Amino acid sequence: MENYTNLLFVEIKGLSSYKDDVFTFDFLNKKNATFNDGELKTIINNIYVPTVIGIIGSNASGKTTAINILKWIVDLYINGKDVLQRIKDITSTNSTLYVDVILARHEIFNHVANYKTTIKHDEDGLYIKDEAVYFKDLSSRFTRHSILDFDESYGTKFNRDIFKKLKLDGKTITDENILKSMVLQKTESIARRFSSPDNIASHFITALNKDKLPSFDTISNKLIQYLDQSIKNIELIDTGNPKLDGSIYKATFVDGREYIDTAQNLSRILSSGTNRGIRLFMAAEQTLKTGGYLFVDEIEVSFHKTLVIDLIKLFYSRQTNPFGSTLVLTTHYTEIIDSIRRTDSIYLCNKCEKGKLELNSYSKYITRNDIKKSDPYLANLIEVPTTPSYEKFMLYRNTLIQELTRDKDNRVDSTQR
Repeated sequence: MENYTNLLFVEIKGLSSYKDDVFTFDFLNKKNATFNDGELKTIINNIYVPTVIGIIGSNASGKTTAINILKWIVDLYINGKDVLQRIKDITSTNSTLYVDVILARHEIFNHVANYKTTIKHDEDGLYIKDEAVYFKDLSSRFTRHSILDFDESYGTKFNRDIFKKLKLDGKTITDENILKSMVLQKTESIARRFSSPDNIASHFITALNKDKLPSFDTISNKLIQYLDQSIKNIELIDTGNPKLDGSIYKATFVDGREYIDTAQNLSRILSSGTNRGIRLFMAAEQTLKTGGYLFVDEIEVSFHKTLVIDLIKLFYSRQTNPFGSTLVLTTHYTEIIDSIRRTDSIYLCNKCEKGKLELNSYSKYITRNDIKKSDPYLANLIEVPTTPSYEKFMLYRNTLIQELTRDKDNRVDSTQR
């Protein structure tokens, strides 16, 4: 049996930055899968999740916020990490979040789990006030709707109370080391006790970490040459002191030049695109080997579009993605939109009235399959704005012309005095 965990549904109530204070992300296929060549991963029967998810939208529409939330959900509920404070900046003090997460886990239990978590934000930060998890077996009777149906009377239930007073062989545990490892802290989700023994790889690549070459033990020379044809290979020659970034690498170029230095110093020699490419494809390799999640914000930064499309192909191929790993990306590139095969694998961000954010499946707006996905996006034919406003650009342009004309006139006046 495959060893994987997949998100099916996420809802967070109480996020004031979103319309109606609710963030919702439904991973399940919205349309039937008459054809599936690796773009979908089967949960059971005709229920699927995408292997590539694209989040698109105009500037300041909430793409980065959305991908940050999804990465937080994966780390908290699948990997069981103590990352509660990571979303502190998008919540308000004295607010309450109600988080509803549904995931499918094909391991020993072969079940669907529903986590219901109440999170409070006070002056000290975020903490979990209440939480419960419900389990039900995966069933061939499930539909796309019924697999998400949970209520308090259905399935096996665990809550945080069982970890407040633990007993072993009928005796209360008093060993402080055991208690520390078993009792949940107020910032830890109950998912920490049900997460996979081997954490599923989840990586987050942003434009902010593009310039630094990652440390590594080995790297494929084929990958290096694919990213930069002027480099023959890069190899580790001395581990040094990892805590001080003391590992020493040798970069050999095709023309015979050699550089021996730390990863940080080699980053200054290599291009931004090569540095970010190595980081991105190494993270992709680790993700593809575990059935995990790779999150990439602004995937087009420092990359030729061909590199991005090739990366997408790795996640679409059953040969390179045998465990159904998931790539989640944000982008402005219309070519990337067209390379994502299904409209229900694309999500459109929008900033609506009063600055509230909104997130919807692209399939809500585009139902036809005989047109390029980017055409209505570029033509602004969707209900929400997808490109910068031409009228607002012209207002800016006219203002700029007035300022330049005024500066020019002032210069003429000053020379005539």
